[in-house]
Amino acid sequence: VRVIRNVDELTQAGNDFGLPLLLEEKVKLKTEVAQGFVKTHDGKLSLFPLVETLQKDGICHLVQYPPKVSQKVKQDVEDCIRRLSQSLVGIFSFEFFVDENDHVTINEGAPRPHNSQHLTIDASTASQFDVLVEALAGLPLTKIVTQASLMVNILGQTSGSNVSLTLPELPAGVKVVPKLYGKEKCAPGRKMGHVN
Repeated sequence: VRVIRNVDELTQAGNDFGLPLLLEEKVKLKTEVAQGFVKTHDGKLSLFPLVETLQKDGICHLVQYPPKVSQKVKQDVEDCIRRLSQSLVGIFSFEFFVDENDHVTINEGAPRPHNSQHLTIDASTASQFDVLVEALAGLPLTKIVTQASLMVNILGQTSGSNVSLTLPELPAGVKVVPKLYGKEKCAPGRKMGHVN
């Protein structure tokens, strides 16, 4: 993902990425949100929590629940998710742009467990992975209830094979759970793990 401001930057993007390129109008974003679901072949549906994401340079840095968005945005996203779920079976997550007028637009979708829902591992009655297993096993799907939480991605800063994690001091009573993904190679901006 790259923001293009002029013809020279467009030419450079073509050189960097090759052609064809998908160009989209830049909108004035207020925030981004994400929500997903699991749906079974027999129509059972479990919605994941609507979360707000903080993106930097096209990479998700932080996910928070609950999102600080209007009731209109929450309802528009849920309506969209319910419409999407009518024709899909499996696990899916969708990211949405929210503009200055609270207009919601789908940014992207993923047919898999998603980074934006990793906070469900430690802050919810069930995680996205738990509900996926329930769906695959033909069990009743748990309704995910989530408590206020943050997920911060651990992003590579340098290239190499040494991965270390240093956590800042936090107030007493704050539960911090780091999860490293076991990737052997680090690269700038690569998701190496997360902290809930």
